[in-house]
Amino acid sequence: MKLEKKLAGTLAVPVLVLAVCILLSVMKGVVLFDSVLSWTTFIRAMTNIVLVTFALSINLNSGRFDFSIGSVALLSSIISAMLTTRFGLGPVGMLLISVISGGVLGLISGVIYVSVKLPPIIVSLAVALFYEGMAFTLTDGHGVSFANNAELLGFGTIPNYLLIIAAALAFMVIVFDHTRFGYEYKALLSGQKVAVSTGIREIPNAVLCYTIAGLLMGAQGFVSATNNGAITMALNFGSISPMFMAFLPMFIGGFIAGIPMKNSVIFWEHFPQP
Repeated sequence: MKLEKKLAGTLAVPVLVLAVCILLSVMKGVVLFDSVLSWTTFIRAMTNIVLVTFALSINLNSGRFDFSIGSVALLSSIISAMLTTRFGLGPVGMLLISVISGGVLGLISGVIYVSVKLPPIIVSLAVALFYEGMAFTLTDGHGVSFANNAELLGFGTIPNYLLIIAAALAFMVIVFDHTRFGYEYKALLSGQKVAVSTGIREIPNAVLCYTIAGLLMGAQGFVSATNNGAITMALNFGSISPMFMAFLPMFIGGFIAGIPMKNSVIFWEHFPQP
């Protein structure tokens, strides 16, 4: 009975929104999804939102506002696209390179954060500018285009997008619900001072948070790139915009799950002073 209640509570808001959309479509005399292209566009948008929301929530729930996730997606997709076109790799190879690159970039961002001991907002803005500059330098400001690569552009199908969503969801459940890192992450959310006093190391946990967020944004960068067939440059914080589409889904998801979307302890305040 408990599982049924959870399932009903989880589906209530999406089903209600879908019903309203269908009703409005009927009133206007149009079909909500009238073609395969409409469904593909919808599922692609959902894939992007799911990946960005997961990535954003990991650090935001811990009191760390990370503006750099968009730049991680940008630079990781640039790296993967350049290597893919140079060595003639397929979409799977590009996806793997993008995810690995995103993880490494996220790791670097996390190491910088725990090293400089400044507020995460300031650090993430600096990292975003740095990654945007790297992407610009690698492409001489022209971006990357693979519009003639039918294999890469053909990746954007509904089954492939659903597979990415399922993989991301399974990854999040396993990492945060069935690993030591996940247990320590939740312990730090519940009470940082108490968790640290029991021996949980907050600095490695924070670095892993940035790394995992980078992995997810690497996948998001791949999805966006293979849809457009080109990657354009974003300077002066132009890469920040993707993160804003994740706020509403994140807070609605938190409301549905009954998880408080605030943390009374700011992580960076508890580093030992030099």
